[in-house]
Amino acid sequence: MFNGDILISHIDLDTIGGCLALYGRKPDDDEFWQGAAYIDTRGPHRMNDLPQKTQEILYAYKAYDIAQGRKEFGELEDVKSIIFQHGVIIKSIISGDPALIEAGKALAREAAAYAQRVESFLVMENEYLRAFKTGGDYCNAAYYSPNMKKYIPAIVTWSREWNNILISFEDAGDKNDASVIARKLWGDLAGGHAGIAGSPRGWKLSEDQMQAEFEKAIAEVLSLFE
Repeated sequence: MFNGDILISHIDLDTIGGCLALYGRKPDDDEFWQGAAYIDTRGPHRMNDLPQKTQEILYAYKAYDIAQGRKEFGELEDVKSIIFQHGVIIKSIISGDPALIEAGKALAREAAAYAQRVESFLVMENEYLRAFKTGGDYCNAAYYSPNMKKYIPAIVTWSREWNNILISFEDAGDKNDASVIARKLWGDLAGGHAGIAGSPRGWKLSEDQMQAEFEKAIAEVLSLFE
């Protein structure tokens, strides 16, 4: 069994699983780890693709993880105890701990309610794109269309709170690079990465100007699918 030190740059479920495996402490449950790998590679919006039981245990872990809060490490620090504690919790979840499972179910209900709220901001959709106008709610992961009952490849969102426009792709930018499109539309001050990118920060545009940019972004993204 490995008994040395592992240098990691961040703590997420993938990192935790790898460290626990090296130390011989990884809970053995293919359903949990395969589900976690699927969400890690395809995105959290794909949770509903998984069997109900898999969703239940992943939500239970996510609820626990959220409850721990975000930890910032400014210098080299021994985090083995944190990693091992996550392993203990994962084992309890896999074993069906009632409190952890119920916390996960509560989080799943919150997620469903938020998804329903997001749908209220939808202004248009077709088989290629979903477009949202929102206050500050995050809509750029709402690829699944309840009306069309399938995932739509692209999203354009106009956020009035942040006065910006975001472009994102369900395939995380494998076919089209959102950052390239954003810079084409709005210049070098536009930013992001292949999966999601947006207009320049601190835009001081009027409502009519934002509407024009919103429509321009929609047209540009739709042109990719012609």
